[in-house]
Amino acid sequence: MPPAKAAHRIGVTEMRFKEFYAELLKYGFPLPDPVTGNFDLDAIDRYIAKRNPKLMGEQDDGEAITDEAEMLRRIKKLR
Repeated sequence: MPPAKAAHRIGVTEMRFKEFYAELLKYGFPLPDPVTGNFDLDAIDRYIAKRNPKLMGEQDDGEAITDEAEMLRRIKKLR
């Protein structure tokens, strides 16, 4: 979605969004697509949920479970 829709998704005007966009990035706000400049609304929703864990409950990072990821998780538990 274009920046105006991303701004609407977080409840601000596009002008306000542009004012504090750099600050949002510091807190992990998702980057726009490098080709289209559009934002992923699902990624924005995940960002919001992670910023409000008490309200939204624990959120995972959406990473797919692969054999390698599972192996690394188990190794970390051994340490």
